[in-house]
Amino acid sequence: MWLLLSSIAFALPEAQLVEGVPEFTDCLGDPSCEARFGSFLAGSTIDQAFSMRPGPMVASAAIASVDGVVVGARLDTFPLGPPPTNLSGKEENTSFSPVLPRLVAAYGASDVSAHVGFLPAIPVGGASAWVVSGGVTAGKDVGGARLGGELDFGFVRARAPIAATQEQLESRDDFSNPDNLDPETFAENCGDSDCLDTFVVAEPSLRGVVAVPAGAFTPFAKLGVTFINERLEIAYDQTAWRVRGAQPSLTVGSTLQVKKLGLALGGALAPNVAKSATGLTPLSWRLEGEAGVRF
Repeated sequence: MWLLLSSIAFALPEAQLVEGVPEFTDCLGDPSCEARFGSFLAGSTIDQAFSMRPGPMVASAAIASVDGVVVGARLDTFPLGPPPTNLSGKEENTSFSPVLPRLVAAYGASDVSAHVGFLPAIPVGGASAWVVSGGVTAGKDVGGARLGGELDFGFVRARAPIAATQEQLESRDDFSNPDNLDPETFAENCGDSDCLDTFVVAEPSLRGVVAVPAGAFTPFAKLGVTFINERLEIAYDQTAWRVRGAQPSLTVGSTLQVKKLGLALGGALAPNVAKSATGLTPLSWRLEGEAGVRF
């Protein structure tokens, strides 16, 4: 199954221009340069979206039975390390926060539960994001294990100065291609402030789950696939780019139930073939933690 899902992911298209006309037409007229740019942009957006996807743990009936209401919070890491560098040597602004927090809640009736997640658009370092998610989970005890599934949908609308800032405009001569940022274009579309780009993600995910209760701990593994649907609107040149495809993922972790308090830690990996074309390790990954109280 993993090989099948991986083959689907490796057919992932590059980022496609769906609106506007970018200034770097010389690159788009060169098949090699166009492919490298498409891979760079797709790899970067897939990494960011991977950190924003839902993935219930303490409130998942696929891991353990849930009775009543669960209310809590969740943290997921964004890609660690330096921000990605485009073909002109300009760093894209993607490292606004090391983690993404969310409020989570769920209601369960033994072997079935429904969950929601939410983050209001609170500015952090010039960036903000509306994050909304929802889904259902189900599980059944089979021998000494629990087998189940999860189906959910995540929506994100983030605004941030990703592609062009005043600071980058002032240091444009340091890039291998100074025309990457034109002062007249910047002034026309962004004025005298940073260009605020818009990143929209609307993605459903399906996962199969195996959990093995061991006292208060319940180790689990999830194998799933997400249908990628991402759109990045660049304010600087008034263009919009789309990435669509499928991406398998593997998540492992464990929950810990102490009376009414549930805690969980996990990690997720997914192939990101777009990154391999840019010379980067073709993996998206995140660490995730969740805590919830049952009522």
